[in-house]
Amino acid sequence: MSRKPARLSFELALQLRLLSAAGALLIFTLLWAGFIYPSLITLPALLVTPALFVLLAAVVSPQFVETRPWLRTYLLLSVGLSVVCWVFILVWFSRN
Repeated sequence: MSRKPARLSFELALQLRLLSAAGALLIFTLLWAGFIYPSLITLPALLVTPALFVLLAAVVSPQFVETRPWLRTYLLLSVGLSVVCWVFILVWFSRN
């Protein structure tokens, strides 16, 4: 007997879509920077690449992420790693 997941409220679904789109954009720009300036940026960029596709799936269907707590944790860690990489990039280029 399969259980149907509960339907998300409109506000929560919209928040998840916007946060997922922002995270996907952040990871995409990190990948772009990793290919433009190949260095230490490339490894973290490649580590978070699967998160880009999962975040894009979450934009289409927020319930995809909401029903999987382990996936939310992975996405938070990936977006956090992307933020740390961008801080590193900005500090690196401001010093040079």
